[in-house]
Amino acid sequence: MLQSVRLILVSVTTTSICLQVGATSMNGHVIYGTSSDTRVRACGISISGEEFAVIRPFIHAASELQGNFTFEVSKLSSSGRSSTRQQNRFSTGTLDNAEVVVDRSGRARIALAVTDETGNQLCNVDQIIELEQTPTPI
Repeated sequence: MLQSVRLILVSVTTTSICLQVGATSMNGHVIYGTSSDTRVRACGISISGEEFAVIRPFIHAASELQGNFTFEVSKLSSSGRSSTRQQNRFSTGTLDNAEVVVDRSGRARIALAVTDETGNQLCNVDQIIELEQTPTPI
């Protein structure tokens, strides 16, 4: 029982440290974007994966909605810096097949900008997150 309490305490302390440095810690989470367009039900970024972080933008909108999106991920860790940018059109109200896969160490800035065909903003995300490495089982 005492060993279980120590493990929980270490876990809580680690989480607190990550959040104190100003970045959000994410694993298996969704970062919702902001939208004021009534055609958009939800938009944002999903983060999943174990050994690597799979970062995917999404938009759930009216099926007739079309437009453009820009998706950027910039990562900084002890092994270096990397940056990727995807820009494309979307149709049928979804962003299919867009994703970035990165190793789980360091900090990343994730940005998503989605506009309709006339250039009106549909969704916006701009957030810095901590990419935590998954713990090795003992």
